[in-house]
Order: sequence, then structure tokens, then C-alpha cells
Amino acid sequence: MQTNKSKNNLFYRLWKNSVTRLLTIHDKPRDIALGVALGLFIAITPTFGFQMAIAVFLAAVFKWNKVAALIGVWLTNPLTVIFIYGLCYRVGAFFYTVPQSQSPPTGSLPSSLYDLLLKAPDFLIALTIGSVVIGLPLAVVGYLVTHAAVYKYQQDIKRKLSLKKLTRRKKKKKKKRKKPPALKSAAANRPQP
Repeated sequence: MQTNKSKNNLFYRLWKNSVTRLLTIHDKPRDIALGVALGLFIAITPTFGFQMAIAVFLAAVFKWNKVAALIGVWLTNPLTVIFIYGLCYRVGAFFYTVPQSQSPPTGSLPSSLYDLLLKAPDFLIALTIGSVVIGLPLAVVGYLVTHAAVYKYQQDIKRKLSLKKLTRRKKKKKKKRKKPPALKSAAANRPQP
């Protein structure tokens, strides 16, 4: 049972609308799932600000679902980007040894900015490695979950439509059988020789 709090929660509504939109896309489950997987992978990469454009472009190139890719990209948003990129950096720093002198600069602004620019390649390399290490399994899980959910939803819709069609046919047959006797043709009422 849902509480009134969860119904009014902005994040809950956004999540529910995204899932509903994803399930109701008219496309093959495979293409929808591949679009989500692509979007999730791009969401983890350090391309914040360009992720939507990259996702739509690559989805169009591979002929996967563009809307699903956009839904996947929104894993990284202004509220989650700090946590996701922080985790990616930590994982990347585990695999790529960042020099020990990577503490934040403490000098005056021009020298601090210069120090920061000198250290930027190491930070970006670690962030990129971490993004790939986290992004690939996330994309695979996203593909599997989305494919299963969309396939089940589409099969349920097909089953419901076929049941409706079947009940309409049965009703039509019943109407044909129950013709009142006054409507029978005069030729049928003549005695047979």
C-alpha cells in the first residue's frame, strides 16, 4: 500500500513516469533495452552536459531507441552527479595509481588554478577508468532488467488484446444465433413439398 507521502514525492513521481514511459514505448524490447543500456553507460561517463546529445546520436547510429537512451542518461542528474563521479573516481584511482601529490592546492588563486590544471589529466584518467569499470556492468544489468520488463509488459498487452478480440467474436456469434422468428425470411416459412 502506497503512503500519501510517496505519492506526493517528486522523485517517486519522476521515477514512476520514467518507468511508465519506458514500458509504453512502441518498439522491440531489444531496441528499447539497448537504448537504456547505452544511456546508462553514457550517464556514468564523465561527459556531463553532453550526455543527452551523445546518447541520441549513438542511439540513432546504432538504430536503438532514442527515448530509452534519454531515460537511461537521466541516472546522472544535477542531484546525483557528485556521488556518481565521486564513486567512479575512487574506483578508477584504485586501478590507476594517482600520484600522491594530488591534494587540493592551497596557494594563491593563479598558482592554485595552474596546479589544478596540471593535475587534471590524472583525475580525468582515473575518472574515465572508474566510469568504464562501473558503467559496463550497469549497462548489462540495465539491459537485462529493461528487456525482461518491456517484454513482459508487451506480452501482457497482446494477451489482453487477444482476449478482448475473442470476447467480441463470441458476442457477435451470440447475436447472430439469437435472431427473432419475425425477422426470418418468408421463403424459409413456406412449406416444403
